[in-house]
Amino acid sequence: MSQTAPDEGLLESRMKAALKKARFEHTRGVVETAGELARRHGVDPARARQAAWLHDCAKSLERESMRPLLRWSGADRHEKGMPALWHAPVGAYLARRDHGVTDPEVLRAIRWHSTGAPGQSQLVKVLFVADYIEPGRPPWPELPLLRRLARTDLQAAWTRGIAHKLMDLIEKGRPLHPRSIAAYHAALKGD
Repeated sequence: MSQTAPDEGLLESRMKAALKKARFEHTRGVVETAGELARRHGVDPARARQAAWLHDCAKSLERESMRPLLRWSGADRHEKGMPALWHAPVGAYLARRDHGVTDPEVLRAIRWHSTGAPGQSQLVKVLFVADYIEPGRPPWPELPLLRRLARTDLQAAWTRGIAHKLMDLIEKGRPLHPRSIAAYHAALKGD
């Protein structure tokens, strides 16, 4: 964890104050799951937990508050057209600006936790999977299998997670970000 980044207790109190109760409980579940997955897969648990505490830090903002931050966040044109994705690039920007995070992998984990991205580190995969399988998630048929898989094979869990996310979006008639499709193709190749 970066020397200038706040400690975990401070992040927890900041997120508890900033997020709605249900979002805070989700975040707490992601933190615990990310810490466990990090330990199992040789990733620094402190970095994984830091990314998890901040992954939804922009979720409490109204769209009109997020819109001007998109410019500074590096959001691509596809994200700018999909407001449901704004919180990820804006969250990475706020993690750096407001919470002092300078660790590029922690920032990437926050940035890519919604869409996935090809060529990502184990830390990024840990957060993506943890966000998808945390204990408070509503049940769906493949969730128990994905939780078991995540404990033993992070790459397989990442691949199944991105595939399920894409299928879910297709079934709901929602747009797909091209980066998610690229992440899926890379995951099939073991990336």
